[in-house]
Amino acid sequence: ANLFYATIEDILIFDYSGAGEAYFNWDEVTNYGLETELRVNDDWGSLMLAYSIYQNETNDVPAMVTPDDDLLMGAPAHKFSFNGTYNITDALTANLNGAWISERYAPSKRGGMIERFNSDLLANAYLQYRKDNWSVGLGVRNVGDERYEYVQPFAGWQPPLPDKSREYYMKASITF
Repeated sequence: ANLFYATIEDILIFDYSGAGEAYFNWDEVTNYGLETELRVNDDWGSLMLAYSIYQNETNDVPAMVTPDDDLLMGAPAHKFSFNGTYNITDALTANLNGAWISERYAPSKRGGMIERFNSDLLANAYLQYRKDNWSVGLGVRNVGDERYEYVQPFAGWQPPLPDKSREYYMKASITF
């Protein structure tokens, strides 16, 4: 577990106001929170579960203010991550990993207005067969075909950038 309390003074922010672009030093941002992680490794496989929570305490930076005083721009208050591998046989393994993040606020696609982005669950799955010095695997990224968007952590004019949709892949490798 990790407990933190972080203060950033004179934070540097990029601003685009239509008349030009510039970097400005603003006042102070203070956050606190908790990060936890549990790991289990055994003959059957492995499991990792992680949870983090953060709260905003002080935010004197207008470009990072949201309608929820407990949140900074672009950052969720809660995140849960998981990564589990199950050994089906000595040669065949199955893996499921991903993360759930809570709601967050960020500039929207509508010209810099602040929008609430819903929580998201992103998961990936991978099946791998290993024999001697080679392996072959089949995987799916973004199993639920979520429409996750990468957002700016400050009120700028860049709209959210979309992540990839569901993706199927095959991987083969050999070790010399």
